[in-house]
Amino acid sequence: MSIFSEMLSEYIREKEIKVFSLVKYCGTDRSTMYKIINGKRNPPTPELFQKIAEFLHLTPVEYQHFEEAWKITLTGHDVYYRRKSVENFISYFPSPASVSIPDQPDFHISEETRRSPQAASTITSRQQLNTHLHHMLLTESGKKSGKIALLLQPDYDFLFGLLSSLKPSGSLKIQHLLCITGKDTFTDQNYLYNLSCLRKIFPLYMAGLDYVPRFFYDQIQSHYHNFNMFPCLILTSDQALMCDPEYKSGILYNSLEIVELLWKEFLSFYDKCSSLFTCAPLFPESPDAYFDILLDTTDQDLFIGIQPESCFTPFFTPSLLNEIFNHDIPYGEKILQSALKSFDNNRRKLLLGKFILYFTEEGIEYFARTGLIEEFPRMFYTPLNPDQRLQLLNAVLSSCQDGAYRILKHPLGHLPANLRLYIRNGQCCISFINNEMKIVLLQILESSFFATFQDYMENMETSCYYTEEESSAIIQRLIDRLHTGEWQ
Repeated sequence: MSIFSEMLSEYIREKEIKVFSLVKYCGTDRSTMYKIINGKRNPPTPELFQKIAEFLHLTPVEYQHFEEAWKITLTGHDVYYRRKSVENFISYFPSPASVSIPDQPDFHISEETRRSPQAASTITSRQQLNTHLHHMLLTESGKKSGKIALLLQPDYDFLFGLLSSLKPSGSLKIQHLLCITGKDTFTDQNYLYNLSCLRKIFPLYMAGLDYVPRFFYDQIQSHYHNFNMFPCLILTSDQALMCDPEYKSGILYNSLEIVELLWKEFLSFYDKCSSLFTCAPLFPESPDAYFDILLDTTDQDLFIGIQPESCFTPFFTPSLLNEIFNHDIPYGEKILQSALKSFDNNRRKLLLGKFILYFTEEGIEYFARTGLIEEFPRMFYTPLNPDQRLQLLNAVLSSCQDGAYRILKHPLGHLPANLRLYIRNGQCCISFINNEMKIVLLQILESSFFATFQDYMENMETSCYYTEEESSAIIQRLIDRLHTGEWQ
């Protein structure tokens, strides 16, 4: 029996449901219903599932579990929870300055120990470990040219909270070596393990740190928990901390000879591993390259994007772009030409049916109300007037009618304003604004992350977005409100 048929059978017993009455209500035959109940037939269609759920008179919690069992049976356990993990990652993507700063540990290092540290000292509690770590990292971040190395998984919340809160006095480079599973592995909460790692390290990118992770493939359990005494390593320029994977005990080294040896070993491993991402600050560092970096250069591959606001680039005519573009900015003409090229390419992809965009009702209403396009830096353009907004909204309306533009609803209807996620040219890219209000593009290089995001976006459940008719009606209402002069 499937998980769905087992739960259906249990509800029928608990609620004393007469199968004959259920069959009659659902408008199917008794043989089909018994095959569904006994798990000898594929799960029912969405319409039949809804009928069955209605007749069972389920509580909201029971309905949630029943629907989950139905979806797991349709797709399989791993596929279902992999896609739910992506949905969770998108829904709770961090906003600028949303990172929590850990409390300073209560344990204190004596002044005598700080002045005359031993070559090595033991650590016997997490509180003690946190204290030494707090002192190590704050001291290193205060140097003119600091460096930190990490050989551990990003599951040490205190460490990564502390790192993301650092305000370096000079330069501070953080090199991280972590383990990625070669196949789908899930946490106890059924969250995809690799994606949980990405979620944990993302605050360091949000903080604008010089953070460069590399990865190797292995099984986490065997690598960290099979009689490996102190497999985790944290290095600064003059200290080293080795600890157990539970972060409860370890050894702190203050000997420069030992620290230099450990740095040498770490870098030999680091050089053998692969980069997890490339990170490109787009704005304000490289305004002239903004559209070049974002440019999708091929017609063959499908472009899929998810962002709070609609993507208007396929609908800009050269004359409209010239009207709103700020020609006085540095590199203005170069930026304008690369924008025209990028927009023309997106227009071509849309015409070829290779452009799909998910966006929110909140995002498109914000544009209709203000004339602001959040996917562009504001110094590039002047806000669009009502006639210009109407021109773009009518083009969006046409794409909603064609099904290429899709308006998100629960659970993604309130998409974080900071997230723009793209699948293009065989790559997965995340664009976001960090805590320094800089626009950053993160290109994911590891193949399983790309496959995970691609699978989710290519197979998004239809229940997550409005139908073509509903989306068109939403856009038409915005057009009507602009026509009435409600927004100027």
